[in-house]
Amino acid sequence: MSDRHSSFVDWRFAQSTAALLGKSGPTCTPAQAAATVSQLRQLANVAIGHVTEVTGLDTGAGSNVRVVDRWDWVGVNAEGFNTVIAPTLRPRLRLPKLGSTSRAVSSATMGVQFGVVLALVSSRVLGQYEFFSAERGQLLLVAPNILAAERKLGVDPRDFRLWVCLHEVTHERQFTAVPWLRGHFLSELNGLLQAASPAAILRSAKLREKLSGLGALMTLVEGHAEYVMDAVGPAVIPSLEPIRTRFDARRRSGNPLQKLLRYALGVEHKMRQYVEGKRFVTEVVEAVGMTGFNTVWREPSTLPTKPELAEPRKWLERTQPAG
Repeated sequence: MSDRHSSFVDWRFAQSTAALLGKSGPTCTPAQAAATVSQLRQLANVAIGHVTEVTGLDTGAGSNVRVVDRWDWVGVNAEGFNTVIAPTLRPRLRLPKLGSTSRAVSSATMGVQFGVVLALVSSRVLGQYEFFSAERGQLLLVAPNILAAERKLGVDPRDFRLWVCLHEVTHERQFTAVPWLRGHFLSELNGLLQAASPAAILRSAKLREKLSGLGALMTLVEGHAEYVMDAVGPAVIPSLEPIRTRFDARRRSGNPLQKLLRYALGVEHKMRQYVEGKRFVTEVVEAVGMTGFNTVWREPSTLPTKPELAEPRKWLERTQPAG
C-alpha cells in the first residue's frame, strides 16, 4: 500500500486494529468454504442476466467479482480511502506541524480510529461495489458474512446468495453502464471534501446543495438495487418472500448499544435510504415503466432531488414528456 499519506493515517495500524477487534467468521470446513466461494462467483455472473433484464442496463461485460474474507474487505477499503479520499482530505485538515515522533503517534492514533470503524463494519457488510481503489471497480462479496447471515436467518443458501448478488451487480451496472455516474459521484464527493470544515458546508448554499444531491444519489442507487432484488420474483428466487421478511427484521433488530453504534456509523441513515429509494423507484416504474424510469441515468440534471424522492410525481412532472 502506498505510504504517500502515511503522516495522515497509518493504514498498517488501521488494518491491524481491525484484525484485532474484528469478529471471527462462522465455523465451516475447508470444503464448505471452497464451495461457498465457488457458488458466489457463479451466482454473481448469473445475476447479470437478471439485472439486465429488469433494468435494461447492459455493458456487455461480465462482473469483476472478488469473493473476499473480512480481512480482505478491510484491506480493499483502506486502500481505496488512501488512494482517492486521503489526497483531497489531507490538505484541508490543517494539522499542526509536528516532529517525526509526534507525527508518527498522530498517524498511528488515526489508524487505530479508522481500524475500529472498519472492524465494526467488516463483520456485517455482505457485499460492495467498490470503485475507489480500481479504475473499473470491483464487486466484493464477503463470504463469511453471507454465510453467517443465511445461517442466522434460516433461509435457502443458494436463493440468499443470488439475492445478495442481485443487489451488488445492480450497483456494478449502475456505475459501469451509465458512463458519467462514477465521475459525477467522485466530483461531488471531492467538492465536499475540499471544504475547510463541516461548518463551511453549512454556511455555503452551493456546498449544501452538493451534500443534498449526493445524499439523493445514494438513496436512488440503493433503492434501485433494493427494487431489483425483489423484482426478479419467485420464479428466479423461490424463497424470496421469507428472505425479504427475515432480512428486513434483521435490519431492524439489535440491542440499544448496537442501535447506537449503527446510528453513529450511519447505518440507520443507510436503512432509510433503502426504504425511501425503493419507494421512489417502485412508484416511478409503476407510473411510466422501467424505460421511463431510466430517464434518471440520462445526465446529472435528471437525477431526482431530495424533495422529489419524497414526492416522485414532482420528478415525473419535471422529466417526463407531457401526458
